[in-house]
Amino acid sequence: MRLAGSTSTLLCKAPHEMTDGGCTAVIDIGRTHIKLCMVDESGTIVDSQVRENWVVPGPPFPHFDVEGIWEWLLNALRAAAAKFPISGIVPTAHGGACALVTGGDLLLPMLDYEFSGVEDISAEYDALARNFSETLSPGLPVGHNLGRQLFWLRRRFPDAFAKARHILTHPQYWSWRLSGVPASEVTLLGCHTDLWKPGENTFSTFACEMGWNRLFPPLMPAWHLLGPVRPEIAATVGLRPDCPVYNGIHDSNASYLRHLVSRRGEFTVVSTGTWVICFAAGRPTNGLDETKDTLANIDALGKPVACSRFMGGREFAEIAGPVDARIDASPGSPSIAIVTQGSIGKCSSNAASHEFASAGVLAARSSTSTPGP
Repeated sequence: MRLAGSTSTLLCKAPHEMTDGGCTAVIDIGRTHIKLCMVDESGTIVDSQVRENWVVPGPPFPHFDVEGIWEWLLNALRAAAAKFPISGIVPTAHGGACALVTGGDLLLPMLDYEFSGVEDISAEYDALARNFSETLSPGLPVGHNLGRQLFWLRRRFPDAFAKARHILTHPQYWSWRLSGVPASEVTLLGCHTDLWKPGENTFSTFACEMGWNRLFPPLMPAWHLLGPVRPEIAATVGLRPDCPVYNGIHDSNASYLRHLVSRRGEFTVVSTGTWVICFAAGRPTNGLDETKDTLANIDALGKPVACSRFMGGREFAEIAGPVDARIDASPGSPSIAIVTQGSIGKCSSNAASHEFASAGVLAARSSTSTPGP
């Protein structure tokens, strides 16, 4: 499975696929907060709704409240559709979760990546999966490696796992639930999962040995139009019947993307939230040190980018104490991305770049600057 199409081809697809007036509804599911932001054609947030992302302690294990999120999301879309014409829906989410599905059903709850129980199988898992030279994915604690989650779920719930028709990465679960169309996306597959081989843009040796490469749906670009929203959802929420649902993207990669398509040379993007992710564009990946939590993420164009990360938002929250989450979602708040550039190249005025970044995968503007996680 490879990402098809050249960079220029991919960029040229963006404007006509993703722009037709109205506001884009950006679903932003972070580890700490969930937001629905309405973003107009200029890239301005004109409306936001937010809730916490609670973890259900079990049974059968700590997991994200998928049905609670779904109910909240439908209500938030209904409220937004009453105020704005919605021209499309784009999901973004953190990369630490996935869904095993068959038909229209979720076979197991969406595991919380901070659940320490998955480390019960770490010795066996690391012996099979650890291959930094191939994956540029370091061994991380608890469930931060998606492959470790899947390995644990297969060991502990073999019957349910065997029924899976698809493994869906996090944003793609929500785009599937909205559209009924399953897909995969490279920024999620390449997000310290142990499942992706950046040098060849295909699944890792470990993923293929497990047979999981056959369970991931076809790989589509983040901006790929999966189809219209399901008819029953359109009727319930008040969306137009042909409202498009796009594939979606890893949240921090969305922050990076809007600069990737408009800048040249070396620059750094610091994307903040529960995690602080530093993207070093133009830097080589051969000097990354897996023992220091440096790694390669895969950008939306399928290219590896050198990164480092730490849980800065969580640490800040522990020091600062509770912060009203509503501050985090106010319309007009600045972008979460901080950008530095050593040799500033000429920013692209290409309309495709602008529309690709602002009308398609808009989490860089919808995930606002936050004093906490």
